[in-house]
Amino acid sequence: MKSGGNAFSGSLDVRWEPDAFQEGGDHFDPDLQKDSNLAIEATLGGPIVRDKLWFFAAFYRGEVESTPDGAPTTFKGTVDSPKAKLTWQIAPSWRGVASVFAQRTRFDDSGSSRSTMPEATWFTENEPRYLSANVDGLLTDSLLWTLRTGFNRRTFDAGPMSGDLETISHINIDTNITSANDWLQEHSVTDRFQAATDLTWFLDGAGGSHQLKFGVEASDISEEADLCYTGTPGGVECTEGLSGFIFYDIQVGDQSAPYGMEELISSGTMVADGQLWSAFLQDAWRPTPNVTVKAGLRFDSVTYRNDGTGASTDLEGWQPRLGIAWDLTGDARNVIRASVGRFMDQGTMNLALFAGIENVTNLWASCSTWAPGMGFDPSLCSVIAPSIGLPWREDPEGWDPNGWFGYDTYGGGANSYDTDLEAAYSDQLILSYERALWPRSSLELSYVNKRSRSLYEDTCAGNLPEPSQGAPCESFVLTNLPELEQNYDAFIVKLESRTLDWLTVLASYTLSDSKGNGSFLGLGYDFNFYPWHWENRYGYTDNHRRHALKLNGYALLPWDVTIAVNAGWTSGFRWTPHLDQNDIDEMPSGFYFTEPRGNREGPSDSWFDLQISKGFRIGSVDLDLIVSVLNVLSREEVTGVCAEVSGCGEIDGVPVELGDPRYWETPRAWEVGVRLTF
Repeated sequence: MKSGGNAFSGSLDVRWEPDAFQEGGDHFDPDLQKDSNLAIEATLGGPIVRDKLWFFAAFYRGEVESTPDGAPTTFKGTVDSPKAKLTWQIAPSWRGVASVFAQRTRFDDSGSSRSTMPEATWFTENEPRYLSANVDGLLTDSLLWTLRTGFNRRTFDAGPMSGDLETISHINIDTNITSANDWLQEHSVTDRFQAATDLTWFLDGAGGSHQLKFGVEASDISEEADLCYTGTPGGVECTEGLSGFIFYDIQVGDQSAPYGMEELISSGTMVADGQLWSAFLQDAWRPTPNVTVKAGLRFDSVTYRNDGTGASTDLEGWQPRLGIAWDLTGDARNVIRASVGRFMDQGTMNLALFAGIENVTNLWASCSTWAPGMGFDPSLCSVIAPSIGLPWREDPEGWDPNGWFGYDTYGGGANSYDTDLEAAYSDQLILSYERALWPRSSLELSYVNKRSRSLYEDTCAGNLPEPSQGAPCESFVLTNLPELEQNYDAFIVKLESRTLDWLTVLASYTLSDSKGNGSFLGLGYDFNFYPWHWENRYGYTDNHRRHALKLNGYALLPWDVTIAVNAGWTSGFRWTPHLDQNDIDEMPSGFYFTEPRGNREGPSDSWFDLQISKGFRIGSVDLDLIVSVLNVLSREEVTGVCAEVSGCGEIDGVPVELGDPRYWETPRAWEVGVRLTF
């Protein structure tokens, strides 16, 4: 946040894009689909005691409504965010800062789409709170000390939009339509306390100047979390030993029919904590006026522990780093930079919660659908299933009058950590050359190489030390699978120009490759069950774009008129054809990639946004009237395709096959705004 000063200053910025300002297109009808945005931000700062104590405060309010193509509901989001900051000049060489930040984000009718019925949308509510205090000062003319402390609490809630926790969700595997209810409920509270301090020592001598810095940091985190299915008897929230359900249906003519049922028996509230501490030592050395060498060493140690099971894991890593900047000609017109270093991933509290998951998942098959194919009358399922060693149960909601027989169970034991679990890390190399072209204009060429290793993922406990089909899966183990890696290479060209006082241009081109086994660290669907989750897992990641061209800039014209442009183009996104557990009966959950990850490329993406503003001076107040045109060319770019080999249902009665478009950008929209500053 900004800091207040001896003069009072403030601003009010309002941007509004109502439904009436949204144009229509082939995949968007503004008369049927709501789409609007409102953003309001106000700031105020000034002195409490001149030259001694200042304040700054801000408040943001955001509202958005969006109706995807063909969706029967409209997604709504609101954000309220107050902020405040006090700055205290304790003494000429000492300053203290205290700040507070809060936010409430509420999303209603999340999941809104043509394949989600109104009763199956959900809400999320996220409320972080932050409080921090910092002190810095000069102990001597060459010794700077800083101290930083902070506390934050985050609460998160999610569940069916209707508030109904009792009705069981239906997912039709033929039409891809979710109906009856949302299937998930989640609640969590996370607290974190942080403290850090560092000393910086400035030295000059015959061997050049040094800026030595040493610091330590510590954090203590605790979290309580509930995660379970809806469809609980009596609509009860997550409770230990309580079952929640999901129905999987098939389409028979114009009607849905029972096919499969998933039962999750909750392990109850998970309680976990984590402790993190770090120490670093670095030196910025200038042996000559045109050369700077930065060398450093960082050590991180993290412990995650689950209070319910007592399981814990320790992750630690040494991280050396070295960088150099060389002004070749001594006039700042030709600069070479190089840096290499290791960066440890500290992980998140998901690792602590992981070891507390003891959920049992039972998979059930519909007697009405499956019994005829097995050669017996569905009405006799309750007798025949147990006689052949299969459990049978009544339908929890009456969907299948003949009941369900069980065919698989996994989970039940407490998840654990591999005793040799190591921290994930990335080794990075960056080389760059920057050339001053003319006054206030430069061209920079860069190469980035990043290799992430020692990545971890959870897998069925029976897959260690070697994975096998049908391995026992009473619990999952978090381990460093040898197959896991992420690789990123990029060549980047950047042009920055402010040579003309009235024109600013920022342009870049990136040629890159992003490959790996996933876009996350641990707790995903990959590598759970062998062999399905091992095949075709390496390839292009979700964020891969081979080519990316971006152009941003603005021109200051006469009469206080400003025109700004945001434009760009990227090559196509990557996607992977896959099958899920409804297509492969032997695979309990997740996805089977039928081709290497990211093997197929979607359409390219381009954007062109324009903003025009006109300024006025009214007394001591500056007034700007703003008009923005979003998606000037009104191109409805494809943003997502059907990746399911078995198809993705229908759009307006037309089957959506593998590779067919499913999601598009909205057409041209107009936004108006006003900004007041004083």
